[in-house]
Amino acid sequence: MSRMRQQQDPVSSDAEPAIDGELASVDELGLSVRTNNYLRGYGMATVKDLVRQRSEALLALPNIGEKTLAAIEVALRARGLRLGLRIGTAETGEDGSIAARDARLLCSASGVEPPQLALSSPLQTIEEELKRVVDVLVKRRHRKAVLVRFGWLGGQSVTLQEIASDISLSGLGQAVSRERIRQLEVQARKAIRGGTGGGRFRRVDAAARLFASSLPLAVRHVPDLLRTQGLSSNGMTYDGLAIAFDLLGISWEAGILGRGKERILVPPGRRIERGYAMMLAELHLMAKEPFANVNETRRFRRINAYLGGSAENDARTIAAKMVDAVPDFRWLDKKTGFFWHSEDPLALRHNKVVFVCRKLFSLANRLTIDEIHAALERSRTVPVVPPVAVLLEMLRQTGWFDIQDDVVACRDGVTFQDLNGQDRTMIAAFGEVPYSLRFVDLRTNLVASGMSRGQADLSIHQNPLIARVSRGVYRLLGPR
Repeated sequence: MSRMRQQQDPVSSDAEPAIDGELASVDELGLSVRTNNYLRGYGMATVKDLVRQRSEALLALPNIGEKTLAAIEVALRARGLRLGLRIGTAETGEDGSIAARDARLLCSASGVEPPQLALSSPLQTIEEELKRVVDVLVKRRHRKAVLVRFGWLGGQSVTLQEIASDISLSGLGQAVSRERIRQLEVQARKAIRGGTGGGRFRRVDAAARLFASSLPLAVRHVPDLLRTQGLSSNGMTYDGLAIAFDLLGISWEAGILGRGKERILVPPGRRIERGYAMMLAELHLMAKEPFANVNETRRFRRINAYLGGSAENDARTIAAKMVDAVPDFRWLDKKTGFFWHSEDPLALRHNKVVFVCRKLFSLANRLTIDEIHAALERSRTVPVVPPVAVLLEMLRQTGWFDIQDDVVACRDGVTFQDLNGQDRTMIAAFGEVPYSLRFVDLRTNLVASGMSRGQADLSIHQNPLIARVSRGVYRLLGPR
């Protein structure tokens, strides 16, 4: 009798009413099936879990709006309950308690992250946030196939055929047709797009803001960028995030240059995108030389008209950002603007500065940077010699040399065989140790080997393998 009277009495503002069966399911409140699914997905499977939440925290959750909140409050009021009650001792916040779990969930979803809960929040990464969306809105049997297809588990998305034929990817227990996987994808897109309107997704939103502040940005650099910012643990790709932006209704605009993994994200706008495309083409043209400098070109004047010409959008500033973004380019000295094209092995092999250095180290295993620099200045192959600091960085980035102070040596196991017939003739003309000769004797030996006097004189003055010791005296670089 007292129990019935307690249920019928109105609840005072200071009371802490008990709940009939503290683990009563939220299904018993008479809410819609959709609302019940959302509540269970957010860790509020029982009435006790629900009444401990505040209305503000519920409104911050995806898919819980004013209308749904009003329905929840009416259902609770009919039972003599309300939101924000303190039931029992679970709200102490101890790790592992129901209240601590709900607090972590609600704080993460609403953008409030107390320091004591930050490290244990279940929604610390984009992958976890997107998996929570799928867990709430997609049937249990289809969840893994959807996550793999969208690339929301990290890594590249997988084709329909691969998922259909691999049980470990689909999670369906048996191989199915690619058409069935396509149907599941369509259903999931529809459910997620229709079920998350107005929701807040803290990690995905943070990724969109990060991209907007990082443009231009290479698509292949996205996983590393997200890892460094603590937003992804499994290497979420741009393609997976682009799907998330679309389905979750997150505003994101960017122009895309290139194709596949070489795509570059640039600021949106037809005229600006054209300016960036012109800049990319110009940089590739400049990078055909052994090295280039973003501060030394007159062609940027035409591009400035497309980029706006302001200090922030100055062509040289944009060029420096593009060198950062394009995977094929690497800085040799960012402060002075020197860069080169070093990702492509073929481009590296045909680099004239690198070609002469390979020839030098076909003769000697160890040279000073001054000897290398002087040899490049003598060579008729290299039209412009880089500064010493830039040259050192070029040699370092090839991965073929060990550099200590000003001495460059071949790494263990690295050998070069780039000498041609004229180089071997020059080496033979020096004879035995100490590999130094007067100009007249060296020319005589070269003529005796079959060269004309003109060819001999030109070879002595321009061959990078020899160095001038003093007036009229020359020597080979390093020991043979």
